[in-house]
Amino acid sequence: EESVSRKIRDAEKEWIPIIIVVGDRERESKTLTPRFRSDRIGENGKAYSLEELYNLILQHVRDYPQEPLPVPLYLSQRPKFKG
Repeated sequence: EESVSRKIRDAEKEWIPIIIVVGDRERESKTLTPRFRSDRIGENGKAYSLEELYNLILQHVRDYPQEPLPVPLYLSQRPKFKG
């Protein structure tokens, strides 16, 4: 099993545009503090409610094609190449 920091690093290497870690603090406060790859999507370090984040993401992707990915949805299920 991989550590959380390893999963975050793998997501950054895969150019995942939004990384969200949900722990006890997020569950208690019912807010999420996502890490955005681009400042055009949102503000890093800002806490969003689930509804705010959902609307922010919908607004950002509305002009993009909505095609299914050719790889598994979850990063943990994608093949890993180590060299």
